[in-house]
Amino acid sequence: MKITTLALVMVFALGCRCRCHAETTEEMVSSCKAISTQGQVTNGRVSLPQDFNSGVCWGAFGSLQTAVTFVDPTTLKHFLFVCVPPGTTRTQLIEIFLVYARAHPEEYQKDYFVVALNSINKAFPCPSS
Repeated sequence: MKITTLALVMVFALGCRCRCHAETTEEMVSSCKAISTQGQVTNGRVSLPQDFNSGVCWGAFGSLQTAVTFVDPTTLKHFLFVCVPPGTTRTQLIEIFLVYARAHPEEYQKDYFVVALNSINKAFPCPSS
């Protein structure tokens, strides 16, 4: 029960809209660009550009990866209604977001979290029950 409550609080804190500055989709696309073009994966190890924007992208998608892979231990259902397969990497989630965002520039002013979650949901929908 404590894990479920903690996950709810974490997701709410990540996704809530507040008066603080939230990254727009356009800003996150800009931050993630170098990871997509210059990042390298070799033998399961990720080598990233060593700059602030890459760090913003990597950190943001680390939190998102935790949120979308969370499975409620009592119901065994994915908490955010996306069914990300085991082994899906953060670099894959970033690329899914980038491809989706570039195909939907009308969403550039929306909060990146909402757009990223939507892109991942479209890539990994849960089967209907």
